Amino acid sequence: MSETLNVTLSHQPAAAQWGDNALVSFDAGNAVIHAPSDASQNDKVQQAARKLEGQGVPALTLTGEHWTLELVWAFYQGLRGPKNKVAFEQNVLSDNDAEAFNLRKTVVDWVRDIINQTAEEVGPHQLVARAGEFVKSMAPDHVTYKIISGTDLLEKGWHGIYTVGRGSARKPTMLQLDYNPTGDPDAPVYACLVGKGITFDSGGYSIKGSDFMTTMKADMGGSATATGALAMAIAKG
Repeated sequence: MSETLNVTLSHQPAAAQWGDNALVSFDAGNAVIHAPSDASQNDKVQQAARKLEGQGVPALTLTGEHWTLELVWAFYQGLRGPKNKVAFEQNVLSDNDAEAFNLRKTVVDWVRDIINQTAEEVGPHQLVARAGEFVKSMAPDHVTYKIISGTDLLEKGWHGIYTVGRGSARKPTMLQLDYNPTGDPDAPVYACLVGKGITFDSGGYSIKGSDFMTTMKADMGGSATATGALAMAIAKG
């Protein structure tokens, strides 16, 4: 027997035996999400995905009608928890929409994964090296980057970054990345994205509760998001 649960989308309410306003019903190996086609539909689809993920379903495949790119994306956002244990497929999008979905998935999964990893796994150098390689993978011929670390920051005039980071055994590090599709080294800069990436904020430990302290690994979420935004922009041209 297949472990994959097929998930369909219905605009009709669930049968009475599932209870009033039931969000999900089940029938012979299938799950049906009951979400009317109104402004709440994306939210309900995302809530249904969380419900299915919470039940320990090992694999899901979206099938049937009514699915759009935004609804599939809403479902995936609800399904995709930090441990990412549920295998996911969809058979409902056109080739163009599937390509757009896969790009979103690639970028957002990278951002989520690197934020969720520990400060032991993602120190300053690991963060900038992985960010540089990820963005470069979107356009290998048009992306260049360099890494500036430790006292080299002082020589370049980046005194603030050096001063804040020198309290750690791990050297403060900066990633400078350039995307230039023109091939002209003198082409003007169109836009600049800046992301701060403190890979673990130990400041204020005397007033932070223990549970709160564990989330400080996510203080580099700004730099991870800036990396993802640039990668997606490059991939979309």
